[in-house]
Amino acid sequence: MTSIEEFRADRIGQPDGLMILDRVLEGVDFSGLRIDYFSINGSTLRGCDFRKIKVQRASWGGNPVLFEDCVFDGARIRFIPAADTEFRHCSFRNVILSHWQPSRFALVGCTFTGRLRDCIFNGRSSYEPDAPANTILDNDFSGAEFITSEFRWGVDLTRQRLPEGPDTFYAPDAATTITAAQNRLDQITDTTIRKTIKRWLGIYADATRKGQVQGFFAAKDFGVKYAEKEWPVLRALLAGDDPNNPPRPAPATRPAKKKPAARKKKPAARTGPADPDITALGDRLRTATDPAQRDETARALTDILKNPATSAARTHQATRALTNNLPADTPVTLDLTGARLGPDTAFTGTRFAPGSTFTRLTAPGDLTFTGCTFDGGAAFTDLTVTGALTLTDCTINGPADFARAELTGPADLTGTSFEGPAVFDAAAFTSTLDLTRTKFWADTSLEADFADDVIFNQTMFEGNAKRGIPPELGHENQGLPAGTIWGPTGPAWEE
Repeated sequence: MTSIEEFRADRIGQPDGLMILDRVLEGVDFSGLRIDYFSINGSTLRGCDFRKIKVQRASWGGNPVLFEDCVFDGARIRFIPAADTEFRHCSFRNVILSHWQPSRFALVGCTFTGRLRDCIFNGRSSYEPDAPANTILDNDFSGAEFITSEFRWGVDLTRQRLPEGPDTFYAPDAATTITAAQNRLDQITDTTIRKTIKRWLGIYADATRKGQVQGFFAAKDFGVKYAEKEWPVLRALLAGDDPNNPPRPAPATRPAKKKPAARKKKPAARTGPADPDITALGDRLRTATDPAQRDETARALTDILKNPATSAARTHQATRALTNNLPADTPVTLDLTGARLGPDTAFTGTRFAPGSTFTRLTAPGDLTFTGCTFDGGAAFTDLTVTGALTLTDCTINGPADFARAELTGPADLTGTSFEGPAVFDAAAFTSTLDLTRTKFWADTSLEADFADDVIFNQTMFEGNAKRGIPPELGHENQGLPAGTIWGPTGPAWEE
């Protein structure tokens, strides 16, 4: 039986990665993997299970790679450029796929639901008219959401099942439809919207000149911020309707959003009889004056939290013993790698010494850091929080890594200062992300999946953020999102 451990990529300097080269694999279980780098080259994979994998950088191709009858359901994958990949009869249900832009490529009989971000499906291997054709046939995209994603260079859309509804428009003859819409542009009375849509129609028309016969247009083709106002006008223009009185979908009804602090707290967990050993560790942590003794005591508590055999009652007690007895403003080293916390955990004024890590930490409730200092950076890779994440008025003196984090509730980073590079690549934000008065002093990458609003309010970027702010947040390579500023010496936006 093949073990995925034999594919660890330590030898090429990728300790948090896998590399598969010149192999034929059948029925291998990769499910649940969370890795930074995954390279597959010159290989065939049949009937393999990739369910719920999270990959920050997937490089699949180069030498031909075939995936056949593989399952990627629930996967979160961010691709880097590659070629010569072929997918046949694979399942991509409830996925988040981003930056999937292969050149030489085949996609046959596959099913997609979930979100496709910055994905490009090319009908040819390049824009040249005589470039070799790619095979893209009989795929079901009807349950997928297209966000700054497209078909181009001659994909036969009559051989695909496409999404339907008010957020999409299909044109059997794209060139004729676009020309008719261009001829009716003067009917749009709002000059700002007219200018925007004129530019979009020019981009769509260019696609038809490069061989795309049918057209599939989606509300978020040019970013989320245009979906509510400009898209209904564009759709009406394409459909031959009145662009000044377009049908508009009913506004989505969302429950009123609450600040994390206003959330109704759950009843206190039943902890059972107190474990005297944990109580003693908490007392020792509170009274320790020697740094080595303090770190040793904290390590004893975190070891309890990292042990999968620890009961819920002891987990709750150890979490409280740790958070209630940490000294304020005195450095302490916490290694919470792979730990599971008790419900609704809060750190207040804690100073985390270099060497502290929170990788693969699971918080089954709210996780709060208020006024904390991270002296060696903050490693939150593969963090899972089922409640709200609050990281407010903190200072992170080093790199911050939230790659592949899974955040179910609202995330609030108000007033936090990121002194080093900040990475959120392949993270999933199911609810809102609040970046009010957040300061990013070094390079920043927000290449994450956002299912709800991102709040930019006096958000400062000092380093390079251009490549790290995805188009769906609305910058379109012309500036930062509304509500953000460059820092005192930050770079000008380069076209």
